[in-house]
Amino acid sequence: LRCRGRDHFRCCCNGLADWPLWRDMLARFVPDRKSVFANEVHVTAMCGIAGIVNIRGNAVEPNEIARRTNLIAHRGPDGAGNWFSADRSVAFGHRRLGIIDPGEGGNQPMVSADGRHVIVYNGEVYNFIELRRELETRGAIFRTKSDTEVILAAWRIWGEEMLLRFNGMWALAIFDTKSKALFFARDRFGIKPLLYAMTPDRLVFASEQRALVRSRLFPASIDVHVVRRLLLDAFGVEGSERTLCREVRRLQAGHFMRLREGRLEIRRWWRTIDHLPTIPKTENERAERFGELF
Repeated sequence: LRCRGRDHFRCCCNGLADWPLWRDMLARFVPDRKSVFANEVHVTAMCGIAGIVNIRGNAVEPNEIARRTNLIAHRGPDGAGNWFSADRSVAFGHRRLGIIDPGEGGNQPMVSADGRHVIVYNGEVYNFIELRRELETRGAIFRTKSDTEVILAAWRIWGEEMLLRFNGMWALAIFDTKSKALFFARDRFGIKPLLYAMTPDRLVFASEQRALVRSRLFPASIDVHVVRRLLLDAFGVEGSERTLCREVRRLQAGHFMRLREGRLEIRRWWRTIDHLPTIPKTENERAERFGELF
């Protein structure tokens, strides 16, 4: 049933109620404030990631990354961790929901065995056991049972091509302590979120927009055009890079991003139309193929 008039505005407001930055602005335009925000949706627990990269090399203060991580604490009730680069210009934060290898072995941020690569990751790679076996034949040695460590080993051997081998959902960031390059990636359909903001001095990223706009590390302003569009369609910008905050961008589904020497490069690594399977011609062949997939 489609909402109309004032009720339509309230329905749209309910869709935005989880965004603390806009709550007061929206509430001022609705006489019955309580009815708009009375039934807020509680966020289901899941992992959350955050990070700060000071492009000019100045140190990240511990309270800066701690604040980002605390703002997404509801996403990960089972643990929290922070990591700093040797010069402290890069900091990663993680809130964990322990599912695969729930012990300390799965804690993040995770550093590779050789100390070169560091990862923060939200999601699950469903075929990580098969990938682990394949990587072991290539000489990889694993210390844990987590899929996070499998991603680190896959990155070392396959680089960005690892994404095509993954079956799952993810938002991840990997820092190379040798080259000082950062790699970010999102799954094929954007199931796991990854948002970022960049200024000449720094890049900040997180699983949620509020962890960015409350950072005070960049000036935040409302994108009025996005607000207007969302009031008409709650999913109007979900597939785009734009967000309610003009300075915050969303890494789109099926894209990866590199930060090297202060330059940001974004590329699309997945187009579903390029990977459509050939449909068997006969019913028996289709039934056999279905059985294989199932």
